[in-house]
Amino acid sequence: MSALKLKLIFVGHGRVGKTSLINQYLDKTFKEEYIMTVGKEKSLKNINIEGKEVSLEICDTAGQPDYRAINKIFMKNTDIALIVYDITKRESFEELNNWIGSVKESNTNKKVIFGIAANKSDLYEQRVVKKNEGEELAKNNNALFFETSAKDYDSVENVFLTLSEEYLKKEEERKKEEEKKKKKKKKKKNEEEEKKRELELIQKKIDDNNHCSSKCSIM
Repeated sequence: MSALKLKLIFVGHGRVGKTSLINQYLDKTFKEEYIMTVGKEKSLKNINIEGKEVSLEICDTAGQPDYRAINKIFMKNTDIALIVYDITKRESFEELNNWIGSVKESNTNKKVIFGIAANKSDLYEQRVVKKNEGEELAKNNNALFFETSAKDYDSVENVFLTLSEEYLKKEEERKKEEEKKKKKKKKKKNEEEEKKRELELIQKKIDDNNHCSSKCSIM
């Protein structure tokens, strides 16, 4: 059985640590120096979620203003979006709603699973965005909330696994709802056909009675 393919895109302000989170997850490495992402970079990772094979297409995007327009192209056909901000930079937090809006605008025909990552949790002494602020914003956008550090593999792995699990859960719920609608539609169709048959039988009886009455009057 082929693996389920999911597109997971990372978006957010520049220098919030999107690339570092991805590198930690893929290679368990962390580099202090900053290397700007240009355009989009894509990586693949196969994982197993409760016995189901999942192939993640992980897309890293640039956060600089010059790349905002082209990012909207990369956002198309997204299954999961992780919006990342830096807990030490309030401006990166204040842009979250804009990033979420951009993802939604690029995927008007599908339901995207959203996650919000409060990154650089290891720099807690420099924190300017409170945890409850991130949690509240996530709640208002029906998104999952995470606190992460690109230096901590466990916190990073949890993000990928939890978001993938959430997608599978929602997909299963969607399929059940679709099946429920199909059954309801089929039941309605059967009821309409049964009613039609009943009406046809009634009409046949009326016609037979009329025919009989005509014959009797002639006699």
